[in-house]
Amino acid sequence: MIQGKVVRVLGYYRDPAFIEKVVGTFRKLWVDIYWMSVRRVDDKTNLYEIYLLAADVPNFKTAILNLSKTVEIEKVEVLEGAKLLEYTFDGLKITEGKREGNGNYVFFIPANINKIITYSWGEKSEQDILRQ
Repeated sequence: MIQGKVVRVLGYYRDPAFIEKVVGTFRKLWVDIYWMSVRRVDDKTNLYEIYLLAADVPNFKTAILNLSKTVEIEKVEVLEGAKLLEYTFDGLKITEGKREGNGNYVFFIPANINKIITYSWGEKSEQDILRQ
């Protein structure tokens, strides 16, 4: 498994540039994104949720802070200690575990999160999951 940090971004999708803004914020600081998953959370407001795995490099925190101050971004969450569960979809069923064969769609679900660090317009707040 690739080492990095799992990030959850909530933002309002107005046009295709929304996803480009998220990816561009990381790439302009040389922070690699290994995978990302996008889904619509609310139809009325066009609120979207992006999960991504970004490289844990020195510029990571700067990229997160910059992204949290971007227009159309509601908040950015860093999911500390997230363990990724791997699932595959072959067009017929979803199975947990490693890929089998070619052409399968692979997606990851974060689990066992220790702490959530939230950034919104540069303001940082932390929520320790284990102490609740």
